[in-house]
Amino acid sequence: MGLWREGTDNLSRALAGVRRVLTESSAGDRFALLEAGEIIGGAELGFAPGTEVAGRVSGLAGSGGSMRGARALAEAVRLAGEGTHPSRKIVLITDRQRVGWELDADGLWEGIKTAVDEFPVPPQLVLWEVPFPEDYRNAAVTDIELPLGPPSAGEPARIVATIENTGRVAVTPREIGLEVAGEVLPALGVDQIAPGQSRQVEFQHTFPSGGATSLRVAAQVGDDLPSDDALDHALVVGGNLRVLVLDAGRNGPGFFERGSAFASLALAKDKAGEGIDADFGPVTDLGPFAPLSKYGTIILAGVPELSVSAAATLGAFVDNGGGLVVALGAGTKQEFYADWKAPSGGKIVPLEIRERVEFSRIADGIIPAPASLRAGLLASLADPAQSDLASTRFSGYWRFAEPDGAGDVDVVVRSSAGHPIVVGHDVGDGRVFTTAFGLDGEDSNLVSRETFVPFVHELCRAAAGGADVVLNLPGSRNTEVLLQPGLPGVETDLRNSAVEVVDPLGRVAEGELVSDANGIRLGFPWAGEPGLHRFVLPRGWAGSLPALLGPEPNQTSVEEKEVAFSIRGAGREGHAELLTGGDLEVLREVFDVVEVGSAEEVLALLSGTATGRELWRYLAYAVLGFLLLEGLLARWIARKRRVADGGRAAFTPPDSVSAKTRGKLASAGKGGGR
Repeated sequence: MGLWREGTDNLSRALAGVRRVLTESSAGDRFALLEAGEIIGGAELGFAPGTEVAGRVSGLAGSGGSMRGARALAEAVRLAGEGTHPSRKIVLITDRQRVGWELDADGLWEGIKTAVDEFPVPPQLVLWEVPFPEDYRNAAVTDIELPLGPPSAGEPARIVATIENTGRVAVTPREIGLEVAGEVLPALGVDQIAPGQSRQVEFQHTFPSGGATSLRVAAQVGDDLPSDDALDHALVVGGNLRVLVLDAGRNGPGFFERGSAFASLALAKDKAGEGIDADFGPVTDLGPFAPLSKYGTIILAGVPELSVSAAATLGAFVDNGGGLVVALGAGTKQEFYADWKAPSGGKIVPLEIRERVEFSRIADGIIPAPASLRAGLLASLADPAQSDLASTRFSGYWRFAEPDGAGDVDVVVRSSAGHPIVVGHDVGDGRVFTTAFGLDGEDSNLVSRETFVPFVHELCRAAAGGADVVLNLPGSRNTEVLLQPGLPGVETDLRNSAVEVVDPLGRVAEGELVSDANGIRLGFPWAGEPGLHRFVLPRGWAGSLPALLGPEPNQTSVEEKEVAFSIRGAGREGHAELLTGGDLEVLREVFDVVEVGSAEEVLALLSGTATGRELWRYLAYAVLGFLLLEGLLARWIARKRRVADGGRAAFTPPDSVSAKTRGKLASAGKGGGR
């Protein structure tokens, strides 16, 4: 209902009509007012005279979610059962949009029909239509993603926003802007977008520090539905990444005889401080690098096999959220990698290593297929204008079996022969990338390409994404945000700490922080408003949630930290997708449906001064009314209701009703009046 026309919005028009019906209804009428949004609200207030319920209307500001039509009608029918009048009406205000009606929820509709059939006189559904414009104009920010995964502090991040034309006419946004933690970045332009089409806009931003933060993408459009012109996104920026490169030990007297040599150089920081903190050493002695938890990613560079203890240690590192890059060199023991599993049971190398393929001349070798990179985490390396990847040749590699689709294995890079040569998958709370070639220069000339440095960096950062903290989630009446997965319980005095959660409208709800063996989570009752929510992490919790706070000299000294998370609505609220005649049959199987278009027609139904053609068997003067408002804010989900003859219900003066019908009404009314 946030659609604006002629200087005002449909919500304001509808509420004005609702107030009129409530204030001008007869003294004997009783009403219940429901908000049929993401959360069904108002039922607890029950029935009251119209003048009393009218006072509640002023408090409706509108919510940003879509309607939950079936659930709202189920609640209205339940309330109707508490009334005593023989005739009941459910008045649903709608603008004909299909989204939110839950028409495919067969179980819900069957339950509603069962409840309606139990009434001596079933409640009637009155559809009060707010017109939907034919020239509806709307562009919406529908998605924000970071295609390279969670960003790290100090490294450029790609932020891709999708702008979709959900209206009926072409639109050209004036500009698309990005705001990060309150900092407004230079806006970008976008070409005209045709109805039903979308465009992606890509920003680059370097987050200065780690921890929880938020960003907002906003389109300057000036369209009919301003409520979806912006979208919020919450995220956790990783701190400065630290990498450990492990090899099998020295293969000769010099540094470059080590399997870890080139990968270590690719990660080394330059004079300007650009690069990644990295350590390197033999996998046969992990003691000097303990605890491994201080590393975000570990690279196994051409290690043929591991001892039982080293395999268990690295497997547990991955299970606990660490990243691992396995570079299979020429000496790889296939049997070991085929059997290596983490303590959780997940296979470290997800695909069968079938055979070693080698070429006598590097010029005859395979090359990476740039087309296979264009949609993945190495997409930046696919552009020949910015990458020399096309000049890379592999004289040796291991041929993997094709993924069978059952193990959620991502093929990151394929060769010109079509074989997977870099794959990634999740193991426990961590992520593993496996390359079919070594990083030591023996299998390819990759180490001499400019592409080698960003290749190693991107793999390490993607692997370190590991156990992401998900701060963008769907809403429910009792929403829970997992802030730290799989963390053992903390001190008793940190459990069940009360916090205040503030929603986008400034409303405050009481939440609770709980810590146990399953992790740390925040629970709170959601009021139904999508968007950015905030809470302050209380003093004492900082040491248990380092990812949310970012690097601090002394984590336990941090007294407070504001954390934002985003709740997404059901989506498609702004789409001009209207209900069809076939959709209406779902309602007609449950209710007798009549359509009205104004407060006057609703009042006529309530007073009995006009009667719809389908209403003859309903008591016209003993009415229990319900006003079902689609959830506050923007997008009243609707569809044009038609009676059985396909047209608007024609109201006729009472004296023109047939004698037979008047007799039925009189009979139904015996023993009671207003």
